[in-house]
Amino acid sequence: GVLVLNYHRIGDGSGSAYDRGRVERERRQLRRTRRVPGARVRRDRPADIDQALQDPSGRHVVITFDDGYLDNYELAFPVLRRHGATATFFIATGFIDRPSLPWWDEIAWTVRQAAASQLDLHPWFEQPVPLEPDREAAIHHVLSRYKALSSDEAQRMLAALRDVA
Repeated sequence: GVLVLNYHRIGDGSGSAYDRGRVERERRQLRRTRRVPGARVRRDRPADIDQALQDPSGRHVVITFDDGYLDNYELAFPVLRRHGATATFFIATGFIDRPSLPWWDEIAWTVRQAAASQLDLHPWFEQPVPLEPDREAAIHHVLSRYKALSSDEAQRMLAALRDVA
């Protein structure tokens, strides 16, 4: 079988206004996969997954990183090298020359910075979204709703979030 481990940001998120994934989670997962009998971290491309699926001789792990965050290179790359593993990095090139945040980071930042104790995002939420006592839960709640919307509706919700926060 093939296990695909997909990461975004992996830095120490305790002080981040954005996604709060941590490099320690990646280290633990790499250590675990190396202890699984027969597990091999693939040294090839995701396009070769078909071949791995046909290989009954073992278990395979493919590691990918989305969006091209700098911490992927600064923090993940040394861990990968130390464990003799490789990864595929998918770079979001649309943000290279454009000074804007990806929508998921904008939602996280906006909810964290909101002065209000709740966000009235009607019609996307029937009740105001409470921010206290757990802003992380509020962020995940707003992100989940955003992902379920059409592109146009998602843009309207993001504009409304900017206005109410």
